[in-house]
Amino acid sequence: MWNIWKSEPSMILAVVSAGLALGMGFGLNISPEQMGLIMAFAAAILGLITRSQVTSPASLQKLTPSTLSAAQEATQPVKDVIKKLP
Repeated sequence: MWNIWKSEPSMILAVVSAGLALGMGFGLNISPEQMGLIMAFAAAILGLITRSQVTSPASLQKLTPSTLSAAQEATQPVKDVIKKLP
């Protein structure tokens, strides 16, 4: 079960949303504010799980000078475009 939490958090959020909508359709008495609160809480928890799965474990301390200079060179065209903006 933990694998599905780690690999498909967006699917779980969709199931929670569909479950709430289905429950409200069959008479679950919760207000729209309560439904929004439940969805916000579920999105926050699943967002943290997603972040832990997509964040690079590399830190700036682990980068070598050559890797760091290559990364700076790769971003230079973007910096040049930003400078030209009015």
